[in-house]
Amino acid sequence: NALLGVFTPYDERAFPVDAEVRHWQWDSYAQDSWRLSPRFTMDYGLRVTHHGAVYETREMNSAFDPDLWKANQAAVLYRPFCRPSGVAGNQACAANNRAAINPINGNIVSQSFVGTVVPGSGDIANGQFTGGLPGKKSGWYYDMPALSWAPRFGIAWDVTGDQKTAIRASGGIFYNFINRSQYLYNGGPLVSQVRSVLNSTLDELDDVARVGNLVVSPQQVNIPAGFDIPMHGEQMPQGKLQPEKNYQGNVAFQRDIGFKTVAEVVWVGNFGRHSWRTKTANNIAPYAYGKVENLFRNEPINANFLRRDYPGLGAIRYLTTDDEILNYNALQLSVNRRLDHGLQMGLAYTLSKAEGLQGWDYLTEELYGKQGIRDRYYGPPSVSQTQDRRHILVLHYSYALPNPTPGVPVMKWVLDGWEASGVTQFTTGNPLDPVCNTNLAGVENTDPSLSGITGAPNLRCELTGDPIFSGYTPNTSVPDAFQVHFNPAAFRRALPSNGIGNLRNAPMGVLRHASWWNWEFTLSRRIPVKVPGAARGGNVRIQLQLYNMWDAVEFTQMAATYTFSATGNTNATTGQY
Repeated sequence: NALLGVFTPYDERAFPVDAEVRHWQWDSYAQDSWRLSPRFTMDYGLRVTHHGAVYETREMNSAFDPDLWKANQAAVLYRPFCRPSGVAGNQACAANNRAAINPINGNIVSQSFVGTVVPGSGDIANGQFTGGLPGKKSGWYYDMPALSWAPRFGIAWDVTGDQKTAIRASGGIFYNFINRSQYLYNGGPLVSQVRSVLNSTLDELDDVARVGNLVVSPQQVNIPAGFDIPMHGEQMPQGKLQPEKNYQGNVAFQRDIGFKTVAEVVWVGNFGRHSWRTKTANNIAPYAYGKVENLFRNEPINANFLRRDYPGLGAIRYLTTDDEILNYNALQLSVNRRLDHGLQMGLAYTLSKAEGLQGWDYLTEELYGKQGIRDRYYGPPSVSQTQDRRHILVLHYSYALPNPTPGVPVMKWVLDGWEASGVTQFTTGNPLDPVCNTNLAGVENTDPSLSGITGAPNLRCELTGDPIFSGYTPNTSVPDAFQVHFNPAAFRRALPSNGIGNLRNAPMGVLRHASWWNWEFTLSRRIPVKVPGAARGGNVRIQLQLYNMWDAVEFTQMAATYTFSATGNTNATTGQY
């Protein structure tokens, strides 16, 4: 491409956006501990927080106001065209015949102008303003509640009075810190415009210069909180913004069961609400790319040609705090034996479940509303390696090895002072979402939603209904790593049908990475050493440490990516560790 002078984008920004984003937060609290009786203590308190909205101080901000938008200033875009007389959108077009057409006068120009604004036809800053909301600080585009209240409460109760049985419980409300990602309003076409040359060659730059030097394309804009904007279908309105909130609680029952041993069973809960999400309006109609007039060479044309509400603008972003981001419940068991006769040991087991909303797309919300988003995106988080481990068991021990021949001086010097200790862990795998890619062209392959949905939602697989963990025969003649650990036929790439898009139906976290175990062991000895002239002696410690003591192969990842061609999945590692 470099030798041929071919490039995809060349951009120039009018001038840099040098924003300074700020926000204020202050906290105060009061707390008290009240011992109602020798057996019962209560702790309680209240934290009060002021979360100030994020704002920008250097006039490097802008936002969109629907009341300022004027239809007669909507920009007109050059459309793709196939020389000499055009072809249907689902037909091929040779590379040297691809061009752009001015819808106003029918002039044919270089294809590098496709999706850019016809000079003089309109303004890509239509409906936008700078400086923030009237009567607010500069750069202030949304409000937050003046005060956030966070009560906390806890008890400790000696149930039987013999200090061998205790119940402890606590709960509270906690708020996450506001961050800069919750400010959408830096830059924008009123502050600094990006001028581009797209999908062109160096030989075509003369054409670009004749039409008007560099060109501009519609850019996404951001709407302040509380401004009305057209919604379609079951899309939820923006609503009032709130700080992200977590409800946390735990209840523990603890009992001394004798033998220097204490057992405990605990319930732990953490429930996250009002998570921030950026959504879009001014989207295209559902399944718009199921219509041939919205295609060129059987590929989707730019979404800016099809914006429903405000032509000449890009997507309109807005903030919401509606997401139910986390529901975590855990049963935690522990048994610990205090050091006695040289032995200390214990175990800890956790049975947990973590779920929350893992994504969003405008099509699902428009067609099916809040419940549809929950049905499609609610499940265990699969991005992090640690957020949802269903079972974790940890054993730990330390033992001062006795000398079997204490009366033999030489053997005492050899065998005294040795200690064996170790940690053993068993962990189940974290959730995994299969991914269905394709190397096939055509809108039915590149965008099976037919609605311009990109990213993770468009890479989800379709669950065929076949059993996921049966219906296939593992190849036991090869090592475990190269066997298939789920039924590859259980998933397939989604395809649209009769102009209706397919957003895929595989549940979140439908697969799990490999479970694993690990043994770590230490054998050590302390040898006392007398230090001449010192009041106290010292010691020399020798130690042997074994990590992964049994030298076992521990798989923690499973491949679940498909790459479909015309003949099927071409990814040879799908299903393997």
